[in-house]
Parts: sequence; structure tokens; C-alpha cells
Amino acid sequence: MSTSGKKPKDFASVMRKTGKKLGKTLRGAAQATAKAAGKTAEVVAVRTRISAKQVRQKAEFLKMGESFYRARKSGMSPEQILASMQPQVTKLDTLQQEIATLELREKTLRN
Repeated sequence: MSTSGKKPKDFASVMRKTGKKLGKTLRGAAQATAKAAGKTAEVVAVRTRISAKQVRQKAEFLKMGESFYRARKSGMSPEQILASMQPQVTKLDTLQQEIATLELREKTLRN
């Protein structure tokens, strides 16, 4: 007999209780793993969007350089060239802001 006044538990009930505790622990671990995997997937998605925008940004810089070269070859004044390139500058500014926003989102997700 037990000194605490309680009946000793049979092996089956001890195993059931242990199994339930283990099940809860494993469910918690699985949920934590799923949450981490979801977070990782979101970071990868944001990183992919950043990379795509950086590629677009590089393409815009190339177009801008080509536009400048052609404008200069055609005899346009520097003021005319700057005015003609303003839409490209605006587009690049927008892309840069989008990239900065996504990078901030990525940093937030990682922390």
C-alpha cells in the first residue's frame, strides 16, 4: 500500500496518462514546427518579391542609360534630357520605396 493513502495505479492507467501527456507535447511541437515553417515560407515569398523588384529596377536603370545616350546623340540639351527622363526617375523612386517596404517586412518576419 502507498503511504499517501491513494491506491496504486495499474500499469495501463499510468501508460494512458503518459500517452496523453506525450500526445499533448507532440501536438505542441508539431504546431510550433508548422508555425516556423509558415514563417519561413513567408520570408521566402517576401525575399522573392524583393529580388523580382530589384531585377525590374536594374532593367529600368539600363533603359534610363540607353535613353540618355540616345537623347544626347540626338542633340537634346541636358535640361531636355532631364525633363524627358522624369517618368523613369519616378518609376525608379517607386520601385526603391517598394523594395524598402518589403525589406522592412522581411526584417520584421525574421525577428
